[in-house]
Amino acid sequence: MRNMEEFLIGAFGAVLMFGPWLLAGIAWTKWSKAGRPRDVAFLTGTSLTTISCCEAIPFVIPYTTRWEQMRVDVMSYGALISAVFSIIGIIVLPFAGVRGKWLAFGSSLLNFLFVAMFLVGLAV
Repeated sequence: MRNMEEFLIGAFGAVLMFGPWLLAGIAWTKWSKAGRPRDVAFLTGTSLTTISCCEAIPFVIPYTTRWEQMRVDVMSYGALISAVFSIIGIIVLPFAGVRGKWLAFGSSLLNFLFVAMFLVGLAV
């Protein structure tokens, strides 16, 4: 039973980590297939969402002493920047006119949940 719980927690963590990247990529693809409309709200929100997805990169870099300080700086300051960009994306994206806005909105929401879980994990 313990292995199943660990698997479910790991799968949930993987969805929160890689889901935003996938959703942001699909949103950009839908935007490019729609003839690249000049929708400022969509471009701003999706750009901020894409930037906020970069917070998960240090989790994939192998842990070595050479990268240790960079990982600490990126994960501490990057988590706060990522949370702010995700919140701004969540606020801006509902005003966009492109149909792919909900993919980017979901990406921002998943990324915010990932960062929030990370910050809560540090506080506990």
